[in-house]
Amino acid sequence: MDTSQHIFCEPLESLMNLYDNKEEVLCQFLPEETVEQISKHTYLDKDDEVFVHEHLLCVSKQTGLLVCKGKIVDIKEMSDSEDIYKLFTIRSQGRNLRVSPRDYYLFKKHTHKQSKDKSEFLKSLLKNM
Repeated sequence: MDTSQHIFCEPLESLMNLYDNKEEVLCQFLPEETVEQISKHTYLDKDDEVFVHEHLLCVSKQTGLLVCKGKIVDIKEMSDSEDIYKLFTIRSQGRNLRVSPRDYYLFKKHTHKQSKDKSEFLKSLLKNM
């Protein structure tokens, strides 16, 4: 057997494929210490928009533990024979790290602006009722 090949195991993969609300699945099955750390963050699905300077948390798909967190400094679109995906470079503890949604569950930090925008939306919705 060739020991240089890396075998990737994602224990929650089958559950993630079954349900639409992936964030809820992760909150149910990730370790409690991880759930506490991601509680004020939003799960990033494959098609969600992400921008430079936003903060990301990276949770290992293999262990379910928080591996790193940082600010996005670069986003590259990558492709292979299977699909197209984004590769993020984040600044974490003075180092630049490349993270892929293939290896990590990614969570975006809520910002005050998002909360304000949502509250403004709800206020305008109530006025129109």
